[in-house]
Amino acid sequence: MTRTFHIMEKDEWMRFVPYFHPMYGSHYIDLPSGKILVAVAFSTEGSEDHFADTAEKLSLPHPVLEGNQKLSVEHVAELSHLGITTEHTVLDVARAAAKIHPLVRLRIW
Repeated sequence: MTRTFHIMEKDEWMRFVPYFHPMYGSHYIDLPSGKILVAVAFSTEGSEDHFADTAEKLSLPHPVLEGNQKLSVEHVAELSHLGITTEHTVLDVARAAAKIHPLVRLRIW
């Protein structure tokens, strides 16, 4: 199980709380735009699929499958206050966010 990272409205995140893993769940930091950067672990594959298909979000590259992929301009626009640029990856975002909220760190089980 790997945490994935998404930028979304807090109300939208709350709609999906029942789909997150009961122990590892989700953790977030507030962003200047009023949105949140959330790290999530899902309870089932079906829950993850439902989230992927229906949640209004801006997903960051998958930390394991796309961990070397540079961030998009849209990601950077939301995360630049963390020192994130288009030269950074989701791994850099996870490290920067964990300095604010340690439970947002990247975890792989």
